[in-house]
Amino acid sequence: MDKNGKQNLQTITAEDGGFVFSFSVISILLISIIYSTVLSVIAGKNTSVFSSDAVIILNYVLSTIAILLAIGILRYKNKKNYIALATSKKFELKPLIATLFIGFGLTFGLSEINTLFVTFLQGLGLKISAPSLPSYSPINVVLVILSVCVLPSIFEEFLFRGIILSSLKKTGVVFATLISGALFSLFHMSPAQTVYQFIVGLIYSLIIVCGGNLLYTIIIHFINNLYIVLNYYYFNVTVDLGLTILGLISLALGIVILVYKRRQIPLDKAEKKQNRINFLLGVIMGAIASLFMWIQGLI
Repeated sequence: MDKNGKQNLQTITAEDGGFVFSFSVISILLISIIYSTVLSVIAGKNTSVFSSDAVIILNYVLSTIAILLAIGILRYKNKKNYIALATSKKFELKPLIATLFIGFGLTFGLSEINTLFVTFLQGLGLKISAPSLPSYSPINVVLVILSVCVLPSIFEEFLFRGIILSSLKKTGVVFATLISGALFSLFHMSPAQTVYQFIVGLIYSLIIVCGGNLLYTIIIHFINNLYIVLNYYYFNVTVDLGLTILGLISLALGIVILVYKRRQIPLDKAEKKQNRINFLLGVIMGAIASLFMWIQGLI
C-alpha cells in the first residue's frame, strides 16, 4: 500500500487480469443480447430503427459499460482501488516524445493495414462489413467524439494497459506485450481491424512497459480516434505513399527512443511460467467468446 492506504496496480495478479478480460467480453455479449432484445420489442416491424443514428451511437457505448461493470466486480471481489496509481508515475520527456512519434506513425504509417487485410479476406470469398458512423450533424459529431474517442481512450486503456498489462508484469515483456495486443484485437471482435488493432495494442503495451504512465496511451488513443472521426466528417484526407513512409519512419524512431537503454528486470523462470498459465486459464473463456464473435463477423 502507499502512504494513503491505496492499493498499487502492481498487486494485480495474473488471475485478476484473466478474470477481468473474460468478464468484460461476456458482459459485452450479455449486454448486447439484452440491448438487441429491447430494441426488437420497441421497434416491432420497423427494422430501420437498428440503423438509426441514436442506435449506432449507443452501440459504441456498450463496450464501455461492460468494462465498467467488469472493473467494478473485480474491485468488489478483491477490495482494491484499481484507479489509485494508474497514472502514478511522473510524466517524463523521453517517453512522451516517443509516444508522440509513435502516435503519428500508427495513424499514418499503418493506415492501409485494414484495407490490405480486408482485401485479403475478400479474396477468400468472405464478406466484411466496416464499422459505421451516424449521419452528419453537429450534435452527432459531438456524441460520436464522446462515445468513440473519449470513453474508449480512457476505459479501454485502463482495462488493457492498466489492469490487464499490470497483471502480466511477472510473465516477461515479450509475452506481456504480445498477449495484451492479441487480446486488445480480439476484444473488438472486428475482422476488418484485426491486424491493425493487434499492432496498436502491442505498441501501446510497450509504451506503458517502458514509460509507465497510462496518460501516454490515453492521449494517443484519443487523438487517433479523433482523427478518424474528424477525417470521416470533415477532412477526407487520403494517405499517399509519401505520408505512409513518413509515418513508418516516425513509428520506428518512436520505438527506438522508447526502448533505448531500457533495463529489463530478470524474473524467476518458474514464477514466470506459472503466472503465464494462471493468466491464460483466466482469459480462455473470454478469448473463445471473442473468437466466436470474430468468426460471426465473417459470415
